[in-house]
Amino acid sequence: MSSGCRVASIIGIIIGALIIVGIVLSYVFCGQIQEALVSKTINTLEQKVLADLPGDYKAEDIKEQFSKFKTAVLKQMKEKTLNSEEVQRMATQLQTAMQDDKIDKEELDKLLKMMKDIVKQE
Repeated sequence: MSSGCRVASIIGIIIGALIIVGIVLSYVFCGQIQEALVSKTINTLEQKVLADLPGDYKAEDIKEQFSKFKTAVLKQMKEKTLNSEEVQRMATQLQTAMQDDKIDKEELDKLLKMMKDIVKQE
């Protein structure tokens, strides 16, 4: 076997091993990866809302509501009791609200109500 074939074989084995390790690690840490993604998504949403907060709201109240929401969602994910239909409705409402990159009072009221409904399911 030529040295070129050996090098190619070794590289192939290393790449295959890395893929297998990646799959195993993804499986083992799947829950932690999901939690990190959900936390990051909720934090990003909170920042967007706070950046253009309607005048009728206090930033501290919004932060508290988002904190409760994030805690409830993460808990429900761990317990596998998260209502995916409610989350889907909220995501649809959020997409509609963010089409103009601004959340007005009406849209924020709807979003906060949906968040409270998800927290109450806990």
